[in-house]
Amino acid sequence: MDSGGDRVRAPQRQSREEDQYRSLDISAEQHQQYQQMQKQQQQPQHDKQQGTGLMVEAPLQKSLSNMSVKSLPNSPEGGRLRTVANKYAVEGMVGSGAFCKVYQGSDLTNHEVVGIKLEDTRTEHAQLMHESRLYNILRGGKGVPNMRWFGKEQDYNVMVLDLLGPNLLHLFKVCGQRFSLKTVIMLGYQMIDRVEYVHSRGLVHRDLKPDNFLMGCGRQGNQVFIIDFGLAKEYIDPVTRRHIPFRDRKSFTGTARYASRNQHRGIEHSRRDDIESLGYILMYFLRGNLPWQGQNGQRFTDQKQHEYMHNKIKMDTSIEDLCDGYPSQFADFLHHARGLGFYEQPDYSYLRSLFRDLFIQKKFQLDHVYDWTVYTQPPQNTPQQHQHQQQRGSSQAVNSPPVHLQNRASNTVSYCPPLSKPEYRREVVAAN
Repeated sequence: MDSGGDRVRAPQRQSREEDQYRSLDISAEQHQQYQQMQKQQQQPQHDKQQGTGLMVEAPLQKSLSNMSVKSLPNSPEGGRLRTVANKYAVEGMVGSGAFCKVYQGSDLTNHEVVGIKLEDTRTEHAQLMHESRLYNILRGGKGVPNMRWFGKEQDYNVMVLDLLGPNLLHLFKVCGQRFSLKTVIMLGYQMIDRVEYVHSRGLVHRDLKPDNFLMGCGRQGNQVFIIDFGLAKEYIDPVTRRHIPFRDRKSFTGTARYASRNQHRGIEHSRRDDIESLGYILMYFLRGNLPWQGQNGQRFTDQKQHEYMHNKIKMDTSIEDLCDGYPSQFADFLHHARGLGFYEQPDYSYLRSLFRDLFIQKKFQLDHVYDWTVYTQPPQNTPQQHQHQQQRGSSQAVNSPPVHLQNRASNTVSYCPPLSKPEYRREVVAAN
């Protein structure tokens, strides 16, 4: 069972995380009701989604339903909260996390589809107000979702965001737990840009992982977005405008699978740690797994033991072993990250140049055709294109998608799934 990273929060938040795991347990009766609902809505639901601009054909809809555990189309608290700010209608729930629930909604003035994030005001460790403040700091940045409204409605803190597409963890699973080199480079280049922008606004994310990067919808379908700033922190003191001081013996906060080695040591998070986490994410996409992930099928219910095992294996694994068999640029990426000082700024231009040079070396084309694009669109080769592919000879093998994607490419799928948020990761855990 792949946890998608097994997020570990600070000790005072772990009880909420445990509640989240328990909330995924469903009875046989609930499961039967969910299956009946799926059968009843199989045809009419397709027509309804066409009206809202969301088209999910049968093969992909089956994939999405398999990734979900809970019955989704329920509005909060039995439907009591139907509108937000007298402008946004609250519709079906699409995800839930340890602190928030995410609903799909629509703007009543122009019928645009939006995402609505709800947090109970009685939550012991409320995060949505903190996150809304950071969204205001990041407002206007490329690859950062636009926060349309934040406020309180009844017993909820509410945040309304632009609708986004699927997260990279979900797409990774759709593509058979492996991305091609071309896809990883195109994603990595944009992900560096997103992290650089966050750092330029005086923030460190502190919880980078595949499910916190989403693809856009519509015209922004090729664009990577960065989300979930609930654990983000200012590394530039807003009063003194200086870098925060070095500290150690801090509680672990983040996701153990992608956390930097300094995070495991209890050292204060800085920009270098975000870059190291990004390097692990890219290697995860290439390899399909990481050496410290699920050793011998072991699963640890104790958070401390889980964190210790990740840390021990991560410390014992050299960068050369981790990147063995893959282009040297990925090892150079991680060497740069680990070589940075606490106060030092990463060389983002150098990191981008690594991928740019590799992209040119492999003679890839910047056509924004990702692995899931191959899966979700049928081949439409004209005779001229077919002749061109024959002339390319051996170079075609370099640019071609993995074999498991080539076999799927004959399926016709219109791909625009519902809103995907980091809270969706727990449904992914339970479904695997």
